[in-house]
Amino acid sequence: MRGRAKGIHVVMHAFRVVFVLLLLVGAIPWFAAAESSTQLYIGHRARLTAEIPADWAIPDFAGGDYKGDSGFVISQALSGDGLVEACDRVTTGGYIQQIAVKDVTWHGEDACQFEGTFDGSAAVGLVIPHLHPFSSGGEVFAFVLVLTDPDHFTEITDSISFDPEHVTPQLYLDSVLDLVEARAWYAGDVNWARFRTNAEPLVQNADTLEETHWVIKDALTNLGYWGDNHSGFIEDLAQLTVTRQQGLGIILENRVVRIVYPDSPAGRAGVRVGDTVVAVDGLGFNGTRQIQTGPGGLVTLSIVRHGVSQPVMVEIESGPFNLYLPPIVEQTSDGMGYIELFTTYGADPIQYVADGHEGIDRVDEAGACGWIVDVRRNAGGGYPPMVAGVGPLLGDGPILQMETREGRVRMSIDYRDGNFYRNGVDTLNVVSTLPLPKLNAPQPPVAILIGPGTVSAGEDAAIAFIGRPDVRFFGEPSGGYTVGNSGYSLYDGAFLILADSAITDRNSDTYIGGIEPDEIVRTDWTIYGTADDPVIQAATEWLEQQPGCAQATLVATTPEAG
Repeated sequence: MRGRAKGIHVVMHAFRVVFVLLLLVGAIPWFAAAESSTQLYIGHRARLTAEIPADWAIPDFAGGDYKGDSGFVISQALSGDGLVEACDRVTTGGYIQQIAVKDVTWHGEDACQFEGTFDGSAAVGLVIPHLHPFSSGGEVFAFVLVLTDPDHFTEITDSISFDPEHVTPQLYLDSVLDLVEARAWYAGDVNWARFRTNAEPLVQNADTLEETHWVIKDALTNLGYWGDNHSGFIEDLAQLTVTRQQGLGIILENRVVRIVYPDSPAGRAGVRVGDTVVAVDGLGFNGTRQIQTGPGGLVTLSIVRHGVSQPVMVEIESGPFNLYLPPIVEQTSDGMGYIELFTTYGADPIQYVADGHEGIDRVDEAGACGWIVDVRRNAGGGYPPMVAGVGPLLGDGPILQMETREGRVRMSIDYRDGNFYRNGVDTLNVVSTLPLPKLNAPQPPVAILIGPGTVSAGEDAAIAFIGRPDVRFFGEPSGGYTVGNSGYSLYDGAFLILADSAITDRNSDTYIGGIEPDEIVRTDWTIYGTADDPVIQAATEWLEQQPGCAQATLVATTPEAG
C-alpha cells in the first residue's frame, strides 16, 4: 500500500577542529583540537582548500557546500578548452544567475568574476585556473569555480590553495563524515559521536587518504543497518564510466536467464531470455555461483528452453561487449502498445530517448489503444532519458520531487512538450534534437509492470506515472531503492554515493521500501515477455476494459451485417 514515509528529523552536528595547528605541528589529535575563528574547508569537487568561518557547517542541500548565518561557500571543478569556455560554462550551467561578469586576475593568473544570485542569495563567483589539473570520468578539469556570499568573497578567495599537503588524512575523513552526517537520509539513526570516538584512534596515525577509506565504508555500513540500500563508496571513479565489459553478457534469476545483452558473447551465441542453465562445462549448475570461463575464455552452457527436456549446448567465448540495451517497443498480439525500459548504463541519453520515441510513434500509428510500460528488468541508471523516452505516454506537468530528510525540496522534475526539466532547467534539450511523437489518442490508458528487479531510476520512472489518470500497476513489489542518491567526487578521486532524499510523486506521496502494485501477479521468467506472461496478460485484460480500448475491442468483435 502506498503511503507517505515517516518524517525523519535530526539536529545537524557541527564538528569543529583547529586544523591550522594540526597542519603546523601534527601533535594535536584531530578530535581534541581547540576552537578557532576559522576552519580549513576542503572543496572536494574542486580539489582545493580555503579558510572559512569556523561556525559554518554542511547544510542539507541549501546554500552550497558549507553555510552559516553569515554566508556560504561552494566550489566546483570546470572543464573547458580555455578560460573563456570555462567561464561560459558557469553562465549556462545554473551555478549562478548572472548579473555581471568581468575579467580579473588572481595571484597573477587570468580569471573571470561573476556577481549574481545563488539559491536566492547574493553571490560572487571566481573562475580560476587549477594549478594541478586532473582527470575524472573521462574529462579533464583545468579550472574551478569558487562561489561565496559577497562579504566573505575576498578573504576566502585569497586563502585558496591547491597544495595537497594541506589535506591531511584526518581532515579528509572528518569532512567526508560531516557530509554523510549532514545529508544521508538515515543519518539521524546513527550515533555519530560514538562512531567517531571509536574511529579516531584507528586513523590518527594514517599517512595517506586511502587509509581512511575503510572508515567511510564502515559509516555507510552503519547506515545500512537502518535501511540504507542505496549508498556506496567507489575508490576508483573510472569504474563508473566503463562502457564495455568482459564476460558472458547474461544476468540470471536463480538459473533462469533474465537479461541477454544483444552485443554480448551470449547474445551472439543465441542464448535467450527464459533459458534455464542446468549445467556449466558439464557440471550441474544450481544458480548460486558465478559462471566462470575456462582457459581461453570459453564456457559451454547446457540450457533447457521452454520446457524442452533435451538441453541445448551453447559454447561461448567471453570478451568485451556494449552495455546499451535500447528500449523494446512493439505491438502485442492483442493490439496493445508495449515498451520495456532498461537501464541507461552505456547509453547515449539522446539515442535512448530517440529509440523510445521512434517505437512509440510506430506502434501508435499501428492503432494501439492502450500501453504497457514494463520496468521489471530495469536496474536503474539515469532517469531523465527514461522519463523523456516515454514522455508522450506520460503527459505534461510536474512528475517527481526529491525531498531531504528535513523536508526541503532538493529537486523538482517536470516534463513539458517533450523536454525533461530539473529545477526548471531543460536537462536533455530533446526537442531541439528529436521530433516529438504526437499520439492519435492523447493520454491512453497505461499499465505499469514492476517487480523486485525494478530498482532505483527504474522505480523513479514508474513513480512518474502515479497520479496520472488511467494508470494501474501490475506485478510484484519493486526493489525498494526509492531513497534517491547523489554522487560526490572526493578530493582524492574517490566517489561517494549517498542516499539522501526521498522520491515523492505528483501527489507528494513517498515510497520508502518500494512500490506496491495494484494487482499482485508473479513473474514467470521462463515465459517472460511472451503472450503467456501472466503479468502481461493481467495488464492486457485491464486495458481492454478501459473506455478507449473497450470501444476498439467492441468494434473488432462485432459481426458485420450481411
